[in-house]
Amino acid sequence: MLQRPLLPERETLIRFEHVWKSYGEGEAQVHALAGVDLAIARGEFVAIMGPSGSGKSTSMNIIGCLDTPSSGRYDFMGDPEVEPFGLPLHEPAATTSASAHAATGSAFGSHRCE
Repeated sequence: MLQRPLLPERETLIRFEHVWKSYGEGEAQVHALAGVDLAIARGEFVAIMGPSGSGKSTSMNIIGCLDTPSSGRYDFMGDPEVEPFGLPLHEPAATTSASAHAATGSAFGSHRCE
């Protein structure tokens, strides 16, 4: 019987661990993300799908460093201290259209923001 060689484990590029994103306070508080776990390996193709209001854009904003989680952990390339795309993880990118374009463009490419 022929046996296939084991494929090497892929490096995890993006990981969410129990990520929450909340807006507002008290009774007006809304949870856009509630304890999300996600792992995307290098070279993997992923589609984030769901109904309106399910947290797709919020997830992409965190991945693209346009926003930060309220709680939980976002690791890039296995290290929470790595600053993907040249932007610090601990503070959102500036909201000007030029910096937003640079940050989101880099999320889908392999270069760093300058």
